[in-house]
Amino acid sequence: LGTIAMPFFIPVIAAIWGWRGALIFGGIGGFVTLALWLWFARGVKFDDQAEDANRDFSDGGAPYGPILFERRTWAIVIAKALSDATWWLINFWLPDFYRKEFGLTTSELAIPLAIAFFGSGAGALFAGWLSTRLLEAGWSVNRVRKTIMLGSAAIVVPLPFVLTLDSFWPVAIMMGVVMAGHQGFSLSIFSIITDVVPRAKVGRVTAFGAFMGNMGGALIQLVTGAVLAAGLGYTPLFIFAAVSYLLALGWLHLLLPHIRRAEGGVEPAPA
Repeated sequence: LGTIAMPFFIPVIAAIWGWRGALIFGGIGGFVTLALWLWFARGVKFDDQAEDANRDFSDGGAPYGPILFERRTWAIVIAKALSDATWWLINFWLPDFYRKEFGLTTSELAIPLAIAFFGSGAGALFAGWLSTRLLEAGWSVNRVRKTIMLGSAAIVVPLPFVLTLDSFWPVAIMMGVVMAGHQGFSLSIFSIITDVVPRAKVGRVTAFGAFMGNMGGALIQLVTGAVLAAGLGYTPLFIFAAVSYLLALGWLHLLLPHIRRAEGGVEPAPA
């Protein structure tokens, strides 16, 4: 909701108080969100040891060791780096793309950017809902996670074709679909962390994954600047984005051929 509203409110705030004021407003918003979280989370108790004591996080008999020496860690964080590169590409360069291709002004960017972020939120909600329904239907965790990731990756593949469209609104809708694909993929990565990592280490693996995702995002900024400065346009960048999720899924499947949710009982056979 915050990102959907952002394109409408931030330009107005910037027009009144300048861009410094807009940045301060965004920072204050973070503290407001924190305060709300603390209020709604009051009384919630996190008992990690009681649950983990009856769960088996071993992989072929070996327990989850130091995170940097775990194959499961690197399966997650490299997939995160590859997929987040596209997320950062779209987040940072979509306004520039709209300006260059369609001549949009700052105020005219509000609706198409809101469509993109609406797509990201809808993609996350739908992927979460569908994952739950499939698990309840008896699908194995491995099949659910990788099916959602494959479907999410597939809807990003047509991205380069937006460069052949002359009409703006189909492009804006396609960008929303791409963002939905990213969030469905990202949601599955975070779910895999809780599937295969002991709760005491979930924070560390998640933080390392976020760090690697940011490194992938920082790298794509440098690459994008160089590609555009060389006059190559967005074609090579969108081609990379189209295949980045398939590469991430291939890497994850190579290192984690079977995702097994750690449970006290017996995991059902793969469906």
